[in-house]
Amino acid sequence: MPLLSIVTQADIEVPKTHLKNDRTPSTMTLVTNENAKDNYNCGSMGSVKNRLLHARNVVVSTPVKLRGLQPKKKTSPQLRAESLKSSVQNVTSYNVTSMELEKIYCSGPLLHAIQTAEIYRDSKQFVDMALRQEFTVDMILDNFNQLLTNAKAGNGGNASASLSRQQLEEFVHKHFLNAGNDLIPAVPMDFKDEAQLQQIPSITDQELRQWAMGLHELWKSLGRLPNVNVRSSFLRVPPVHNEKALERNYNNENLLILPGGRFLESYYWDSYWIVEGLLVSEMFTTARGVVNNLLEYASYLGFVPNGGRIYYLSRSQPPMLSDMVRLVARKPQGADIEIEWDLDYLKAALPILVKEYSFWMHTKPHFNEVTQQTYAPHAVEIEKDGKMYILNRYVANANAPRPESYSEDYEMAERIFGSHEAEPIEVNTDNMANTTKNRFYNDIIAAAESGWDFSSRWFRNRSTLDTVYTESIVPVDLNAILYRVELNLSQFHRVLGNVNESAMYEALAQSRLAAINAILWNEQLHCWKDYDMETKGPVSITEYAASDYFPLWARAYDMTDVVCKQQILESLRDRSTLIQIGGVRMTTIKTDEQWDSPNAWPPVQDIIVDGLLGLDIPEGTELAKVIVHRWVTNGLMAWRNSGVMFEKYSATHIGETGDGGEYEPQTGFGWSNGVILKFLTAHQSLYRSS
Repeated sequence: MPLLSIVTQADIEVPKTHLKNDRTPSTMTLVTNENAKDNYNCGSMGSVKNRLLHARNVVVSTPVKLRGLQPKKKTSPQLRAESLKSSVQNVTSYNVTSMELEKIYCSGPLLHAIQTAEIYRDSKQFVDMALRQEFTVDMILDNFNQLLTNAKAGNGGNASASLSRQQLEEFVHKHFLNAGNDLIPAVPMDFKDEAQLQQIPSITDQELRQWAMGLHELWKSLGRLPNVNVRSSFLRVPPVHNEKALERNYNNENLLILPGGRFLESYYWDSYWIVEGLLVSEMFTTARGVVNNLLEYASYLGFVPNGGRIYYLSRSQPPMLSDMVRLVARKPQGADIEIEWDLDYLKAALPILVKEYSFWMHTKPHFNEVTQQTYAPHAVEIEKDGKMYILNRYVANANAPRPESYSEDYEMAERIFGSHEAEPIEVNTDNMANTTKNRFYNDIIAAAESGWDFSSRWFRNRSTLDTVYTESIVPVDLNAILYRVELNLSQFHRVLGNVNESAMYEALAQSRLAAINAILWNEQLHCWKDYDMETKGPVSITEYAASDYFPLWARAYDMTDVVCKQQILESLRDRSTLIQIGGVRMTTIKTDEQWDSPNAWPPVQDIIVDGLLGLDIPEGTELAKVIVHRWVTNGLMAWRNSGVMFEKYSATHIGETGDGGEYEPQTGFGWSNGVILKFLTAHQSLYRSS
């Protein structure tokens, strides 16, 4: 695939914004083959709106707009007025409901008191509790304030009087329902019995086939519908307006497939492998519903949040949505038949994918009218050898502990930076982090946005969480994913006949490819390395991470260079030591974090296997066979011993769960089921011949 030199600065339209001091948003500088060819090497390729009224120093930027990306629809003045009215009503309704609930679930004295008292072993438990129907938000807050007043009066008016653990437990029990009451168990309508299936019965090994059927049955226990009769932190947005292809299928709701365990909501990047598994189970309607739920988030919010709770609105997760659309925008048919696209579905989804892409491409802080939050820029400019490149990072601007891990974040910040004041932390979205403590909170949240929460990848000392500095790192995996996003958007436009838009995104992809090659490729190690913006070099050249090889999956390298492909393969197989007896471990560094050695996570196994197969060389296929066999064996032994699927596994002890991290090991488990179902069917030949 040749580099394209078709994008010029004139092709990129950056809308002007009325700003104080005549500030204007920065533009994207694209590196085309004219200035990239000199760099050829093995990796190259021939809260409320008035919060911001006093924010004098915030530059409100808008993302890059590509000319012609969103074709105008001709509508009557009446339809336009009705659409505008509906939009305003929806935003108002969402903001009123969300902002009221944020006073309980996202910040404030009540959250602070309950979470720091550690009533529950898991901080997530409280923020997943629903309000009892007889109480409003204001009633609960008034009752809590009265409880505080009484405590002070009983302590001689001492303002520092605190509530006892028992008082807080009684208060929570009186005003809240147990976690999970905001969801209703539901069996997917397209669930099929074994006699109706084709893919799973094709598994030739009897034990593996029975295992796959057991995983297939789990979809019935993981299905949920929102309980519209309760108020909670569950994130609800309106359906996509006037798009029949994205209509909800369950009484105007989308069926959710939960990961399992403590996770009582949908999650962004988990959903990709859940969808893969649902398609093996031939549950096409449910798979589309999972994707449509995320499309609704992106359409309404402008991005897909980490998960389906209001306390996740401070961050996203690895942007896998365009690849999910690839999976479900194809009409169901046999594997040997050429792809036939559902054009109506692509037409409905594509503008939403463009909107989400824009969220990731901001280069300055930007205010979101719906969430009423200011988001830090994910796109960064990096200069090298006199050339400017644009790549992306994970970043946050919440300036506060994560509500679902409040006590953990708060207590660590207290240990690092000294005691907090007696008053709880208030979320400040007016400016970027202006204190070291805020930077710490934001780096924690940015690490959670990466999906790798937590890993030595994000630590200055490669060892402990208290040195987290996520926003200074340009991650290999994120930029590989965004390269795929750009190629997907190009292909979708091409399928729909939008030639100019397709070429534009192709050029953006090639620009990113040049940046990946110039900034992230390491010629010495023959793999890609995260980039440290503080030291202006690779994060580490002595340790490896599975993310170092994500560009294989994205095909972000010269696929015609056989020598290059062999070098990357040998780097992974012979030098990295990532491949262990139980699969691919996350890093070569052993810490107490769950995304480090010796843990192996399901999505990474799939990405590495797919990347190796994409090399299209015999050695790549052989190594893919090894990983598939080891992963299936690991999962099968765990299933035999425990009868459950783990969220993560040990790469060094067959049949054992992974450990470390902030919470107990979980079972269920959505993406684990999806990867195994894919390996047992699509990769059955690899397993059998290994």
